[in-house]
Amino acid sequence: MPHPTSAIKRGLPIVVVTSLLLGLARSASACSVPVFRYALERWPADYYQVVVFHRGKLPAEQKKIVDLLSEDGWAGQIRANVFAVTCDLDGKVSEELGKLWEQQKDQAKKLPWMVIRYPWQTRIPVPVWAGPLDERVIRSLVDSPARKEIAKRILGGESAVWLLLESGDQKKDDAAFKLLKKQIDLLHKELKLGEIDPEDIARGYISGAPSALKIKFSILRVSRKDPAEKMLVELLLGTEPDLREFDEPMVFPIFGRGRALFALVGKGINEDTIGEAAFILTGPCTCTIKGQNPGTDLVMAVDWDTKLEERYQAAAEQMEVLELSGLGGLAEAKPAENAASQKADVGVTTVAATESAKADSPAAVAQSDGSGAQVGQQEGIGRDLA
Repeated sequence: MPHPTSAIKRGLPIVVVTSLLLGLARSASACSVPVFRYALERWPADYYQVVVFHRGKLPAEQKKIVDLLSEDGWAGQIRANVFAVTCDLDGKVSEELGKLWEQQKDQAKKLPWMVIRYPWQTRIPVPVWAGPLDERVIRSLVDSPARKEIAKRILGGESAVWLLLESGDQKKDDAAFKLLKKQIDLLHKELKLGEIDPEDIARGYISGAPSALKIKFSILRVSRKDPAEKMLVELLLGTEPDLREFDEPMVFPIFGRGRALFALVGKGINEDTIGEAAFILTGPCTCTIKGQNPGTDLVMAVDWDTKLEERYQAAAEQMEVLELSGLGGLAEAKPAENAASQKADVGVTTVAATESAKADSPAAVAQSDGSGAQVGQQEGIGRDLA
C-alpha cells in the first residue's frame, strides 16, 4: 500500500487518497467534532528529543546551553514540546543511544555533538538535524516568527493555517499562492460544518458553544532562505522521506497545536488535494486516537491549555453580558449569520527576517501525549487576528 501522503504528491485519484487516509482510523471510535477543533482541545503535542553526545563533564558554558531545554529552563518556561538528553561517551551508554552514536560518529568531528530527533510517535528514523552544540540552533528549533504567527491565528479562531514553503522560484511560488488562495476563497463559501452530536458535548469533546464554530483558513508564506526559519524548514522537510528531493513550492496545512497534516508539492497543489485536505480538517473526527490520524507535530512554544482556557472564559463572559442585555437569544438564534459576519478574506502574511524570536510568558513544561524575525507586511488582503 502506498504511503497516503506520497499518493497525494503523485496525484492519485482523490478517492484513493481518501481511503488511504481515513482508513487509518476505522478501528477506533469517531466523534462529530471537527478534526481541527478536536485536535486543538484534546491532542497534546508530541515531544522532540535533543541528544547531546560528549566526553567527560560538560563545561559550564556548554551545560548552560543544554539547560535551555530543561524543564526549568527557557524551553520549559515557554512550554515548548522539546527536551534534552545528555550522553557521556566515556560513561555507560544505553543501547538506544549507542546505536544512534554509531550512526553519527563518522560525521561528528567535534564534541559536544547534538542530534535533534522527531517524536517517537512519528516513527521517523532520520534526525531533524545533527551538528555541533549550538545555542542559535536550539533557539531556532524552539520558536520562530512563523510559528508565533501560526499559534496566534489558531488561538484567534482559525481552523488551519496553510503554510506555503517557497521554492525560491518566484514564478512557481506566486502561481502556487494564487491557486491556493483561489481554492480557499471557494472553500470558505462551499464548506459546511456538520452538526455536533449532543452526546459528544456531554462527553466534553468540545468546549464552548458549538454554534461558535466556523471555518476560517489563511495562508502564511515562508522562504526557505529565511535564517530565522531555518529549523522550521528542517522540521517540515523531514516529515516525509522524500520531500528534500523536490525543488518545488510546498503547502503544509497546520492545525491543532501545530500539527502539519501532510505536504502538497508542486503539481500536487491543485483543486482536488486542497479540497481533500480541507475536507479532512473540517470533517468529523473519524478517530479520537491521535496516533491513528495523519500528521506530524511541529515544535511550538505555546502554553496551549492556558491560552485556550483564557479564550473560552472570555467568550463565556461576553455571552453573559449579551444575555444580561437581552441580546443573548439573538446571538444564539443566528449563529450562521454571526459566523459569516466574522469571516475575513484569506489572510496572507510573508515572514521576513528582521530580528530573533523572543520568549513569551513563563510556564511549566507541557504534558506529553502518553498513548526574529518579525512578521512582515500584509499583502493587501484583510484578515482578523482578534
